[in-house]
Amino acid sequence: TLMTDNLTAPNGFNYATDSYPRYHLLPNGLLFSDTAGMDLRLVEGDAVTNNKRLFDPFQGVWTGAAIGNLEDLPTFYSRGSEATSVLLPLMPPNYPVRILACNSPQATAFYIDVHASPSWQTTGERTGSAAGRRRDNACATLLPTGQVLVTGGWVGNAGADDPAEAVLEPELFTPGINWQNGSFTNEGEWETIEEPAPSPRGYHSVALLLPDGRVWVGGSTTDGGGANRDIDIYEPDYVSAAGRPTISSCPANIGYAMAFRVDTPQANAIVRVALIRCGSITHGYNTDQRYIALSFSVHDSNTLTVVSPPHGNIAPPGYYMLWLIDDDGRVCQRASFIRVSRQKLLVSADISTYSLQEVQALSIPAEFDSALYVVADGFLPSEVTTPTYQLLDTQNDPVPGMTATFGQPKYEAGPGNPDIAQRIAYPVHIHFASVAAFDAIPANEDFQNILFYAQMGPFVNFVPLQLSKNPNPRMSDGEPPWLSIDLRVFKTNPGDRPTADIEHPSANAGASGAYGYIQEVLAAYNDWQGSGHPFDNLPTDQEMNRLELGTNDVNDDPVFNYAIARVRFRAPEDVNAIDVRVFFRMWNTGWTALEYDLSKNYRRYGNGPSATPLLGLIDGEVSNIPCFAEARAANMELQTDTHNRRTLQGEGAPEVHAYFGCWLDIN
Repeated sequence: TLMTDNLTAPNGFNYATDSYPRYHLLPNGLLFSDTAGMDLRLVEGDAVTNNKRLFDPFQGVWTGAAIGNLEDLPTFYSRGSEATSVLLPLMPPNYPVRILACNSPQATAFYIDVHASPSWQTTGERTGSAAGRRRDNACATLLPTGQVLVTGGWVGNAGADDPAEAVLEPELFTPGINWQNGSFTNEGEWETIEEPAPSPRGYHSVALLLPDGRVWVGGSTTDGGGANRDIDIYEPDYVSAAGRPTISSCPANIGYAMAFRVDTPQANAIVRVALIRCGSITHGYNTDQRYIALSFSVHDSNTLTVVSPPHGNIAPPGYYMLWLIDDDGRVCQRASFIRVSRQKLLVSADISTYSLQEVQALSIPAEFDSALYVVADGFLPSEVTTPTYQLLDTQNDPVPGMTATFGQPKYEAGPGNPDIAQRIAYPVHIHFASVAAFDAIPANEDFQNILFYAQMGPFVNFVPLQLSKNPNPRMSDGEPPWLSIDLRVFKTNPGDRPTADIEHPSANAGASGAYGYIQEVLAAYNDWQGSGHPFDNLPTDQEMNRLELGTNDVNDDPVFNYAIARVRFRAPEDVNAIDVRVFFRMWNTGWTALEYDLSKNYRRYGNGPSATPLLGLIDGEVSNIPCFAEARAANMELQTDTHNRRTLQGEGAPEVHAYFGCWLDIN
């Protein structure tokens, strides 16, 4: 909608431009427009006020303070298909925003510091044979040096059929930059490169940066002469420089705000590392090109440690070229392509605690299949490799007798979709070759914390695990971890028999009927003998499991919601887990922070068998409500829930299951 003629934006600004506006994504997520000259205005009665250039794509409105001195930007720039603009290099730590507008017949070009109190200023004067010449439809290309190369252009319609009106000499703009502290220092300098291009180029011409630092120039159309299909290659001075640095290796893909390694034999001489987004250009404006300077340090004489951009507003997801520049200003011989995206490596623990009794029940060697998952989130299938791992104790020593292997990856969208970024999960199988890991637990302690580290290329993450001398009842989540295997919900109408062939009582039975029903179901579940347990027949389909917030369903029939959890236990026959409890909590959908914090989300009263859950609170607001299999007490500290307290008896290697549940009395 921003590209339509004579559009009135939602907050009342009249906006008029041609079909090729110029927008730049800013680090704060807003869009800056330098196209519409004086045509973007707030009309209040007969008064025209508040020139604005910032568009909020999330709210769909023009926003921010008025940008002064717009009259200093010639109306030539209101035509998006003739002038052009460039977002100059973004530099850490603060990423100030300066935008260059050029191609007009003025003796200078113009820039604006959007991050400051923005107003258009003139650059240094243009010099040489191209100075003061109009360059309609010229192309501006960011170079690895941070300079801007302007190629092509001619005088309006007159040049379309008269190549004599074309400007053949390129111009080079050098921004005033302090690369050490990431700031702009002056208005910049222009120079004309007094070497005419072989071909005149204007409307529909293009220019793109190549990975060897040269600039590919092609295209152009005239009314009478038709399309120009030849190609020119421009070589900046640095191309012929001897001793240009090289990149030996670097990752093919990175996420945001992460450290990664770049190998180069010239590491000690490198003074700048930068990403330049691969360009896409039409009508003189390259909408994609973007230069991001990167923080880095020298790891050793052959290695740099580089930090990726902090987020997608600095570096939108996509493909970039990685460049190195040395202390003599020499650009690396060839850039490396890197895909930047919101990808990350995750580690989730389906089994986070490993009990000595369970290992003994399984006998040595003990195997825990799919105990963990290492997840490459947002990766292409070609970008994943089998992870590596470390199991370390609190002293960063390997955990004795405990190892891991990786199963075959599970692809969210299938391995046959090479161009789909997806969630790719590697199951991790944990093995105990002995009980030495438990022998390392101090005699006066019941637990010991350990860490599982996973790495895939530059991506690293970890999950804390625990070794225990005590029995360990547990539940299984699987992958993804937010869809539990051992927790099911279902809804039912009075008179129906949704599980264990138990009829739900009439709605007239009210709360006592609902609590009585879940108690009867739990009794049947825990007494079940043989195969075909009814828990496994509860539906897992999202639509079938959708709970009802109202007292009646879509058919206006009374409806009741329930939850049931399965708890697993394995231990030798003489070892029991006594007074196992399950607390059920119904979460407010407005909360996404589920951290286990006993003072906030997981408040409870007391400890041990008599403990009872309390309302989850964050900053005084309710984040979740406990639910029970028994009637609610007016004082939550006095709540009982005896049907959700059980003793599980070890039976050796076979896994024992117990069932707990509640009425979700939200309706």
